[in-house]
Amino acid sequence: MRVLFATTAKPMATEATPGAFWRGLRLLAVDATCWDVADSEANEAAFGRPGNGRGPGKSAFPQVRMAALVEVGSHALLDAELAGCRTGEVTLVGRLPRSLGPGQLVLADREFLGVPLWQAFTATGADLLWRVPANRVLPVIKQFRDGSRLSQIRASSGPARHEPVTVRVLAYQLKGQGG
Repeated sequence: MRVLFATTAKPMATEATPGAFWRGLRLLAVDATCWDVADSEANEAAFGRPGNGRGPGKSAFPQVRMAALVEVGSHALLDAELAGCRTGEVTLVGRLPRSLGPGQLVLADREFLGVPLWQAFTATGADLLWRVPANRVLPVIKQFRDGSRLSQIRASSGPARHEPVTVRVLAYQLKGQGG
């Protein structure tokens, strides 16, 4: 199955595909999810069970976590990593840069913002547009006339803590939404 997926998981959108490109960049997105699998001893051994919010018990089913790289316009799955439910999303997404390159704009949600992951994705030549948690403070280094600004993100620990990454910040608010 891995070989079949690797040989067939390719971008499918053309320039004519609605929502597939922005200013010449192929739009891709990364995200992760979990799903239940059959309740068997083999699946529990392979994937584990999440905890139960109602006490010390386990959930009803083992769960698989998947992180995926998807072409936005076609919804084609370009790459994926599967693991047990106790493997974190960031860990799995960190394996996806292998499928990236120049000419792509990768969209991601706020849980993926971090220096090591940012560096891994930008090292491929891809451009990034990632949401930032609302409570994340991004210092203004330079303000631009269009309202955007340069800032830096820093790792909270490790060697990357002393090597901030310069980013361009675009602030927006959806109509009718507070905050």
